[in-house]
Amino acid sequence: MEQLKMIILYLIFWPSIQLMGLLLFRVKPQLYLRHLIISTIVLTQTSYFMQTYKIVFLMTILNPVVLLLCFWLFYRLKIIQSLLMATLAFGLNVVLESSFNLLLAQFNYIEFIHISRNDYFLQGLVLTSINYFIAVLLYSYRIGFTFATSNQIIRQKAFPKKLLLMVILGWIPIMLTSLTIAYFSEIIMLAITITFFALIFILHLSHEKEMTE
Repeated sequence: MEQLKMIILYLIFWPSIQLMGLLLFRVKPQLYLRHLIISTIVLTQTSYFMQTYKIVFLMTILNPVVLLLCFWLFYRLKIIQSLLMATLAFGLNVVLESSFNLLLAQFNYIEFIHISRNDYFLQGLVLTSINYFIAVLLYSYRIGFTFATSNQIIRQKAFPKKLLLMVILGWIPIMLTSLTIAYFSEIIMLAITITFFALIFILHLSHEKEMTE
């Protein structure tokens, strides 16, 4: 029963994070329903595999990589755009989940670590709801960047080196989150804080690029 609950959760969570990522870059999701379904199946299988074989400490390592590959291979976005989209969408969820766990623990650090290591279902439901809410806001108010495209013919300005470097560096704290929770709990808040500021800086640099398009 527990496994079925997690599968259902993954099947509603992964579309939410993809939709948020797509709409953040003004990519019309209705044009990519088939891609979204295929990506959701792949991502769900990946998450279920890690949950089943008790390797959840790899969650923030494998999941963002698979999400990146889905944006690149299935949605046919350019690799740099896929990297940026996966970083922002997944990184935001890492920060939101940690913030929610901290609230559940009433800012008790030991309890926060315990919740982060052992509780997943409630957090997944909350993150899914937040993702869909953000996606609705982005779609309704036409908020987002416009420099991501799956059209390989359209020539675009090169990504600024600062933005590319920041996106790559931003992956480091994101991917280390689950490892720090499992094995290096004393630095988990440092990893989350670095991730948060990395996301802010990436959004700022993305806005600068948007202004030059």
